[in-house]
Amino acid sequence: MQMTNLIAEIGINHGGDIKKAIKLISHASDAKVWGVKFQYRSDNFFAKNHEMGSTLIKSELERSNLSHSWIKQLIEISHKENLKVGFSFFRTADLEDFYNRGYIADFIKIPSAEFRNIDLIKLAKSKNVPVMVSYGGGSEEEIEKYVKKANLSEYDCVFHCIANYPISLGNQQLSFIERLKTFTNAKIGYSSHDEEWEVVLLTLQYEIDFIERHICLSKQDLGLDISTSSDLDDFKKINKILVNYDAILNSPSRIPNQGEILNIRNLGTGLYFDS
Repeated sequence: MQMTNLIAEIGINHGGDIKKAIKLISHASDAKVWGVKFQYRSDNFFAKNHEMGSTLIKSELERSNLSHSWIKQLIEISHKENLKVGFSFFRTADLEDFYNRGYIADFIKIPSAEFRNIDLIKLAKSKNVPVMVSYGGGSEEEIEKYVKKANLSEYDCVFHCIANYPISLGNQQLSFIERLKTFTNAKIGYSSHDEEWEVVLLTLQYEIDFIERHICLSKQDLGLDISTSSDLDDFKKINKILVNYDAILNSPSRIPNQGEILNIRNLGTGLYFDS
């Protein structure tokens, strides 16, 4: 059974502080995740997006936008920690700006708000790295339609996602993952916006390829994504289960281990003999 890989979504949880961003990369490395992910918006993104519905959200995103003075450094540090590093893009102009500046990504993420943006997905596919698309906020019929339009390859990934923060417990709709598999030959993932991180473990029954979850330094921090984020201890717990999932689940036969044998011998009160 192939192991499910864990992506630590740093997103905007660095708050525009490079020291905090580096610390989050370090925590992701300590948790031995597969990769980390940031969000990229070009300099003119906010000037051309007056329609953003919340002044508070716009202000938070502006404050937490990546500075060009440290993007290459973050990529280099991630690679030194043996982490894949990816970026989310919301517009074709931002993706073009990223590559025109000479930045390198190991994978490209298209967020739920843009899964209908086929031009953006096509441009991402032209960069010859895995493209990962979240499909949150659409009906099943619409998602199927746009997954097929995206025409992702076996190297790409389609993510089940509920696109609100946090998801109320019981609204995860995880059984959709099984049907999502029938829409595409791409890999399958789960993008978690759960307040309870334990929910991600329930997705393992579907043998998915990736789990993406926000990482933070402390769940007491302030920020748009903190309510759906996990700290280092949570990430270590998640990845420990992922790494050992096959051994936990599968056994060719039921064999008592040495500890069991000793417990039965020391704690048992009945007599028995082995003929």
